[in-house]
Amino acid sequence: MMRLWVSEGALYYSAMPGASTFFVLDSRLYRNFLNQLQLAIPNEAGGFWYFRNLKLGKYQLHFIYEVATAPTTMYQPEDSVSENLWTGCVVMPPVEFSIVR
Repeated sequence: MMRLWVSEGALYYSAMPGASTFFVLDSRLYRNFLNQLQLAIPNEAGGFWYFRNLKLGKYQLHFIYEVATAPTTMYQPEDSVSENLWTGCVVMPPVEFSIVR
């Protein structure tokens, strides 16, 4: 589930069969209170994934998106979820980036 806590709208991203969608992870690269360089990427729970104490050099980010069962919440009964929901795993190719002076 690649969805942050929101007060309105769908609880998960969706695309119709044959269509595509684009996920944007609004990350931040900054110095923390210890003056260490870190990358923060929002996660689906409303928090962040942190990559701390980054140094100069090359890095790779690699994401795997997996849907094992239909998403449900305490606000949305199971029977209201579409029966045509795809389940499976998508492995994204690594994305390389460099931190330089």
